[in-house]
Amino acid sequence: PMRWGGWNCSINNSASARLGNSGAFGEATMERWYRTASLTANTTRAGDTSMSGRGSTAEGTIGIRAVLPHLMRMLHIETVADVPCGDYNWMREVLASPALQGRPIRYVGGDIVTKLTSRLNELHGDDRGRVSFTRFDLAADTLW
Repeated sequence: PMRWGGWNCSINNSASARLGNSGAFGEATMERWYRTASLTANTTRAGDTSMSGRGSTAEGTIGIRAVLPHLMRMLHIETVADVPCGDYNWMREVLASPALQGRPIRYVGGDIVTKLTSRLNELHGDDRGRVSFTRFDLAADTLW
């Protein structure tokens, strides 16, 4: 069984890594997902969809978007590692929340799709390193 958390959240995913990341959540599979979702997003109104699926839409994240900025402020969060970050659809709203204004928060998004993280760096990365994206495979890479 897979377990998340602890000192290294990828430690129990080594079986998938030994398979060469060719499973259902490998880079090729997820890249196809984003390519298909991107085509769908281009034919709908902005804000109606997220390339990362229904759980990442404005409607699907209404609760977490309301609570997370206040929780981050209360806990004095300075760095956020968001893995998998998906298309950064709702997290950018969290980081722009008035509750976090003036706080030096660093955001690092990681996702298995290299083309996606490159594109997100072009669109949202900043030259001060406050917002950045990197390729990260939960089945093979370690956080620390």
